[in-house]
Amino acid sequence: MGVSSLSQAEQYLVKGEYRLAEQTFTELTHNRPSSKETGYAFMGLGQLALMAKKGDAAVEHLSHACEFLSGEIKPLCLLADAFNMVNAHEDALTVLNYANQVVPESATLRYQLAQQQILMGESEQAKAHLKLAIEQLSQRYLDATDLFSIEALSLFANCLLSFSCLQKVQFDRQQVAPLTCQSANAHFDSQIQTQTYALLELCDKNYRQHSSVDGIKVRLHYALANQFHRQTHYAQALTHYRQANRSQFEQCKVTTSELTAYFDLIKAFAGPDALAIQSDQTFDVTPIFILGLPNSGASRLEQMLCAHPQVDSAGECSYLADDVLTTAYKLTAKHYPRSLSDLSTEQLNHLAEHYLNRLKQFVNPEFDANALSHSNQRFHPEVTHIIDRLPANFQSIGLIYKLFPHAKVINVRREANAVKWAVYQRCFAGNQPYFCSLTEFEHYQHAYNSLMAHWDKTLPGVVFDLDGERLISKAEKQLSTLLCFCQLPEDESVITHSAVQSQGIAGDQGWQHYQKLISGQM
Repeated sequence: MGVSSLSQAEQYLVKGEYRLAEQTFTELTHNRPSSKETGYAFMGLGQLALMAKKGDAAVEHLSHACEFLSGEIKPLCLLADAFNMVNAHEDALTVLNYANQVVPESATLRYQLAQQQILMGESEQAKAHLKLAIEQLSQRYLDATDLFSIEALSLFANCLLSFSCLQKVQFDRQQVAPLTCQSANAHFDSQIQTQTYALLELCDKNYRQHSSVDGIKVRLHYALANQFHRQTHYAQALTHYRQANRSQFEQCKVTTSELTAYFDLIKAFAGPDALAIQSDQTFDVTPIFILGLPNSGASRLEQMLCAHPQVDSAGECSYLADDVLTTAYKLTAKHYPRSLSDLSTEQLNHLAEHYLNRLKQFVNPEFDANALSHSNQRFHPEVTHIIDRLPANFQSIGLIYKLFPHAKVINVRREANAVKWAVYQRCFAGNQPYFCSLTEFEHYQHAYNSLMAHWDKTLPGVVFDLDGERLISKAEKQLSTLLCFCQLPEDESVITHSAVQSQGIAGDQGWQHYQKLISGQM
């Protein structure tokens, strides 16, 4: 096969004809047309595997692609994504560090490396790389706006937003002084504020008709709001938070009322009769489901629990919604929650085992469920509990109970105004109405609490309510009680890790600075 076959495969990929793309890429890897073409074929297979959320296959294909395409950056970036998909974050960091050494002048790579470091809790290193990326973009583009592509503009906005978020977090946690007291960084901070305004002006002047410009402007407004917040100029910060949220709200395609109607449907179909039949299979791993409204402290709790030697995490995985509910629909010809009452014990056993095997493969990519099915070998010598932290799982607590009657479900709660304001200040990737409107979020908050009250009434004792603020102020006592609920032995490393996690956090009451500015909305 020649170059035309590679071009054809890439066109299939762009058009969404994935089966044809996979067939053509695979044929190219077998025929070995040339090292470069073989490398691009492996990269195409890696991209397909990433899209299909097949992390192990993606790592294998993209590793081959990097061998054939030595010195090229794209396969390295994709390989880092694949490593993250299989929970190999250190490997992803190694790949991105290498890529940045190969092309140190790439702001795109600097940004991706910074995001990896943020994921791994290395905020200072992330700030350093974001600062370099901002300087590189500023030098290259701001004096030559005719060279500014929409992709470069978007990257610049992403860098400014990420940098401002890291600074805001440090300020809110009282780890740094206000901007006016930091003479060493004052010049750079003033410079990026000027740059942010310049980019907003550029959006309105040259890119008004571009489909991506609204999203870019949203990120720039959030960046400015965070900068003013850190300067304690709360009125100016609120102006930009409002502009950002208003723009996002205008792009929303659904309403909160539609979602609350779905919650009402769940309550109607997830009654005692529908929950009467459960899986009767015994498993060697207990899933822990951590729930909560956004910014309630679920991720902090996850990190604390993962310090326990018997606990690991699959993060915000979508196996319950993507795999289990899809299969349940095929078995019953009914969508959730109507499918709840039609699943037999045998079917529930199968769904539960499939879900746990996905969790195990995420935690340990070398785990092979088929190889272990006829032996007594455990998938991991120590891990007995795996965390699933997908927030949307609160809708599926009835299904969780049917699959795993002994699962541990933890609902992290936080003061209502603190949650509401934390959400309003945060730039979410998706345009959901309750993420960008204080009024809409109140409706969502009420609907969430109503559904959780339904689960408490229908399944008493199944959900453990955890106070997010007390997790900071009285972490040792809270964690001791929680470990008992999870049937885990107490471990000193959890307490030590929780002390580090809570250091410098005095409880986020930042919303109080805006209370008088938002009359009637808080």
